[in-house]
Amino acid sequence: MAPLLAQYLSWNTARLIALILNALNGIENYYEQHLSELNVDGLFGLRVIQGQLKSISTDLEGSNLDRELMNALYNLSGRANEIAGKAIPYVIERDPSYYQQFRYLLNRPYTVKHSIQRSDERLRWLDKELVSRRFGIDEERTMWFDEKQSD
Repeated sequence: MAPLLAQYLSWNTARLIALILNALNGIENYYEQHLSELNVDGLFGLRVIQGQLKSISTDLEGSNLDRELMNALYNLSGRANEIAGKAIPYVIERDPSYYQQFRYLLNRPYTVKHSIQRSDERLRWLDKELVSRRFGIDEERTMWFDEKQSD
């Protein structure tokens, strides 16, 4: 029997999964190289990556899903945990009171349970691109929101 990835996923779906996993890998690489600059939001992002991938792995455990994909989920989740653990001292040093406010969320995987929805790759970044084009905004110089707005 063919692995689930090959048997049930369309080429577009498999491609989208690969793009998402590649993006998560890039985020982890960046965070690992900039540990001392990581803030509470970045640390929380790592915990979301860790928790969501762990949750997906658990949900798919025992399925006929391609082993390579399962390994990628496990590895990215584990790596997010390792990087988060290394970043905690820097985050505490940077802003101890802010860290204390959110320490419960920052010291464990964070999982959001939602029902499964289809992803439409055509919608990727559409709103941001439309605003940029319409108003002539320079993408490289634009910060869409800051730390205060994100809280």
